[in-house]
Amino acid sequence: MATVMSEEKCKQCGYEFGDFELNCGTNEWNFDCRRCGYGESSDWIAAEDGTRIGWKHETLDGYGAVWATRPGNGVSVFHGLRSAQEVEDAAQKMRESIAKEELDGESSYVTRWDAEAKRAEVVAGKWVEQRDGK
Repeated sequence: MATVMSEEKCKQCGYEFGDFELNCGTNEWNFDCRRCGYGESSDWIAAEDGTRIGWKHETLDGYGAVWATRPGNGVSVFHGLRSAQEVEDAAQKMRESIAKEELDGESSYVTRWDAEAKRAEVVAGKWVEQRDGK
């Protein structure tokens, strides 16, 4: 089984470097935006006996995103946020973790998607581009 990863433009915010992953063996795919939290996927639907019977396509509106980097080793994790309350909770936790030096304040962030203005704003931490300074 081979997996292909590439960068694609986000349908919600237009960020040019969204993460796209394709499973070449199954043709299942997943897209995640590190800027606004938008997500999209296409996965097989299987019967109880494991037989593939169709496809499930999902889109998840992004309310924001979390990018958290540990100090020193540079290991980062990402996830999209699915409600305004999740954004507020993640921002508070991010601020506390940065203050305790559990996260790197220069390369960790929480964003909130502003649907009216069609942009993501940083509400905790600091936005850092992950792709060749872009």
